[in-house]
Amino acid sequence: MVRAMIILPLVLLVGCSTSVSEKSKIFPTSNVTMKEIYDNGGKPNENTGLTRKNAAMVVKRPATESELRISTYYANGIHERPQFKKLPNPTLYIYTPPKLSEESRLPIPAWMTEFKMFDRDEYALPGELNLGERQ
Repeated sequence: MVRAMIILPLVLLVGCSTSVSEKSKIFPTSNVTMKEIYDNGGKPNENTGLTRKNAAMVVKRPATESELRISTYYANGIHERPQFKKLPNPTLYIYTPPKLSEESRLPIPAWMTEFKMFDRDEYALPGELNLGERQ
């Protein structure tokens, strides 16, 4: 048990160590400071050491005609646009029959009004409604 507690940290330290040459392969060194890059706006400049060769490493080209026609839905593997269906919001009707007022016994005509059950219409997520439900 004691050996395992001594060996485990040693194995972890050896596994995490890298040499300076390996780091320079991963992270290239440069003598340009961040202030120089900021002052220059990130553009290549002969004084800062940023050359056109370094700037050319970034691929810059306009999109082709076929790339402009690609639908984002098809590019992401979706073959149809999502359809958001309205959730049911039934219309309610109130009917008030004609009557006579209590004090003067004058006729009050019948009237009818309608309103939606909910204040606003809500939409279901794609696939949230059953196939049998109507829109």
